Amino acid sequence: MELLQPGAYPVVLDITSCTYTLLHCRAALSEENKAKFDHLKIIDSIEYLYEYILPRAGSVKRKNHIALHPVCSSYKVPGLDDKFKKVAEFFSHTVTIPTFAGCCGMAGDRGFLFPN
Repeated sequence: MELLQPGAYPVVLDITSCTYTLLHCRAALSEENKAKFDHLKIIDSIEYLYEYILPRAGSVKRKNHIALHPVCSSYKVPGLDDKFKKVAEFFSHTVTIPTFAGCCGMAGDRGFLFPN
């Protein structure tokens, strides 16, 4: 059985707040784990769709309208909010992002870190 090289496949997360946390957790790791971490390519599911799926998707039946509510962490990961909109535009004729969507107050993955 052939062993895969570290980082051979990206780690895809489907919760943007978790993606953001993992992208910024290196400082809290041991030196041994930092070396392992440095081989990882961590991407959000939005990036996965944008970079891996859309270029191969061909034509799709598009929806008339999609409304997006980007989470706070999607604005913190450089370029992710733009990719989110482009993914939605691929699947829809019209994409709306409410002007005052703002923060939902759920704190993303904070509930995992600081349970009640």
